[in-house]
Amino acid sequence: MSLNEPPLQQPIPNEPLVVPNILLYSDEEHTKRVIKIHKSNTFCELIDLFRDKTLDLGQCEVIRIMDNGKEEAGEGIGILRDIFTDFWDTFYLRCCEGNSTKVPILRHDMQRGHWESVASIICNGLQFGYFPIKISLAIFEDAMYGKTEVDLVETFLQYNPYPDKVTIQYALEGFNVEIGELIDVLEVYNCKKYPNAENIKRLIEEIAHKEILQEPKFVIECWKDIFRNKLSVNRKELVQLYENKNPTVAKVLKLLKFPDVLELKEQIVAGYLKKFIKSLDEKGLQNFMRFCTGSNLMCYQLNVAFSMLSGFERRPTAQTCGNMLQLPCCYESVADLREDFIMFMNIFKTNMWEMDYV
Repeated sequence: MSLNEPPLQQPIPNEPLVVPNILLYSDEEHTKRVIKIHKSNTFCELIDLFRDKTLDLGQCEVIRIMDNGKEEAGEGIGILRDIFTDFWDTFYLRCCEGNSTKVPILRHDMQRGHWESVASIICNGLQFGYFPIKISLAIFEDAMYGKTEVDLVETFLQYNPYPDKVTIQYALEGFNVEIGELIDVLEVYNCKKYPNAENIKRLIEEIAHKEILQEPKFVIECWKDIFRNKLSVNRKELVQLYENKNPTVAKVLKLLKFPDVLELKEQIVAGYLKKFIKSLDEKGLQNFMRFCTGSNLMCYQLNVAFSMLSGFERRPTAQTCGNMLQLPCCYESVADLREDFIMFMNIFKTNMWEMDYV
């Protein structure tokens, strides 16, 4: 990596890397890095920090600075998961294209050093259970193993917005499609041939390969060496990672761990919680998991406890480091519980969420 490449905000001088928001804390046993990350600038600061390929946030004391300039009270693995979640939410918006499956795109302000930093962030995040499963599996297969086994046509369908996905599916399944709509879809990808029933399968395979693998090839090449040195994941484990980390209603319900003995009011509220989870869509499940654990992905277990909060104090609370959700026992309906949860989960949309458990 060349240190002459500019970061996303400030120029880097032609001298050894010095990151201004890393401090050193010394005690009798060791020297520990203290890293301050500004919540509103998480994306840029993490990329700059991980230009140091030896950086491991798990070995640092990480302090997050909120938009009001104050230090967030929370600490530990929960806040680290939340920081990685913030980073990847921004990465998907700024550096990717695609619908339910994302593919990295080239940007003039993202040079080799920046993409290598992203690869290091992927490796470090995996230590805390975070992996960017929205990025196409084919990208990681190519970067890690030099070949792909995933179905690129199916990946391409997930990459497209829903109306275009349906049009392509109809074209592949008997060519029962309005030809004008199909041409409009294919023109987006600079298709040079007129589609018909005989060539449509080959056209889609070629376009899928171009969009999913050829377009992000520079990014894949930047990631290869980092993954080779820092990751030891075989393909079966990689596929399982994608399957296990994606939240679904069934998987989230299975995560819940209630106390062995429940009073009647607690049993009722536990039923309200399950009914609320069943009502959530994909984004709602991700926000629920983030509220409880700091990460919008699945974890191994979610412990549920009950509190006596009532009146104006009534609200669900979470200790993200221990994957602990605490619910008041005073809810009289699933609608009451839903109202409180939705209010807190909607805070993620405003970027004003703050952890205050230590």
